[in-house]
Amino acid sequence: MKFQQKKIMQLMDIIGVFLVILAVHFVIGAFNGKWPWSGNAYNSYLLQAESWLHGRLDLGQNYEYLELAVFKNKYFVSFPPFPSYVLLPFVAILGKQTPEGWIAFFAMLLGAFYALRIAWHYFGQGAKAIFWTSFLYIGTNVLYITLDAGVWFIAQNFALTLSLMAIFYAIQNKGGWSLFFWGCSVGCRPLQIVYFPILFYILYKNLKQEKPQRTLLSMIKEKYYWAIPVLLIALSYMLLNYARFGNPIEFGHNYLPEFTREKHGQFHQSYILHNIKSLFRLPQKGENGLLTFYKFDGNCIFLVIPLFVSYFVYWLRSWIKKQKISPVFTLVLPCLIALHIIGLCAHRTMGGFHFGHRYINDVTPYLYWGILVFAGCITKKTRSEEIAETPITPEKTTEPVEPATSSQETEEQKATIITEEAQIDSPTNETEKIEEAIPDYTYPLHIAFCVFGLALNLIGTIAVNMGWV
Repeated sequence: MKFQQKKIMQLMDIIGVFLVILAVHFVIGAFNGKWPWSGNAYNSYLLQAESWLHGRLDLGQNYEYLELAVFKNKYFVSFPPFPSYVLLPFVAILGKQTPEGWIAFFAMLLGAFYALRIAWHYFGQGAKAIFWTSFLYIGTNVLYITLDAGVWFIAQNFALTLSLMAIFYAIQNKGGWSLFFWGCSVGCRPLQIVYFPILFYILYKNLKQEKPQRTLLSMIKEKYYWAIPVLLIALSYMLLNYARFGNPIEFGHNYLPEFTREKHGQFHQSYILHNIKSLFRLPQKGENGLLTFYKFDGNCIFLVIPLFVSYFVYWLRSWIKKQKISPVFTLVLPCLIALHIIGLCAHRTMGGFHFGHRYINDVTPYLYWGILVFAGCITKKTRSEEIAETPITPEKTTEPVEPATSSQETEEQKATIITEEAQIDSPTNETEKIEEAIPDYTYPLHIAFCVFGLALNLIGTIAVNMGWV
């Protein structure tokens, strides 16, 4: 019966999250016509898949409106290839009629489903899981990249979903799947590679909990087959890159005309300082007191992606409350996110015509997960601490003790059940017994952040696509 109740609650959560996301997408679509069935002119990945099926690695001709790499007088898609892998079977059957918009739409819903499953791991079913999943997908700039199947957006949409899948399967100790989906995400957005240490840490901790006597070397020998799927996907990228550009790590971006004309090329340290400033750019005051948001190189990330502010609130709370959270989550994860952002800032630009700060959306899967670790963290007491905190009372007289009434027994049973259900299997947990949850008084703040992010991204997305700003 409990199993059935759990499944029903999970189904209600899924329906709730999907309805929230669909409602927001419907509002935006009603204003600017961006529907899953809308056409997509920027279909580089579809054209690439079609060329592969015709035995060509290049596109066979130039498309002036697309960002194409020019190498030895041939035109190639200049982006990492994984989205074309996904489109390949659809193009084989449907050709140019492949519904990229619907594929991007269902990829978004799949990502939301896995974001929800990660939240269930820390909170169980219910309002908190629905809230954080909705926050990620409608309260941040992620909203913008999930509305369009254009080559730039579908790659980020796929990377978001695949990263969430990698995190989920790492938590579930399914290392082969986790590393495989991480490798797929790298084939959408190459800088996702920086998060390998986090996934490796989760898998290591899970294996260590199963058998504490294991060493790292013994784990690698025992689970070596986990690496096979990700190595195969990496090998496919390298072979494809070598066949096209004679370099196994060249995806083609360096052969874009806009970068070949630049003195420092696509990536260079000289770009970093200028682009870092864009992370904090506030909107300008225009005519009649109206605010004008930047449509190139991004706006303040704390406005358009308020998950950053939520993370900071929880990070600060963890120090104040002296929570027992691994430094991997309090120090290493923030450093990796910062490293990722600096890598993005080393790019010549921070994105073309869009609302928000599109490139920075790439960090949101791991930022989201870091917040859930903080929000779902609970205090842990060892057995020795429990005994030490138990007051020692003098012996009472040997008067007979009145047996507990049935109501007292019922109350004790309820307390036991509540204690057991409060235990959450977290990657930060050691072998201590879980006793009580830390009260979380920060939720009104996070709700406010989400509402603010939703309002800003909703209005900004509509305004930019309608040409109002």
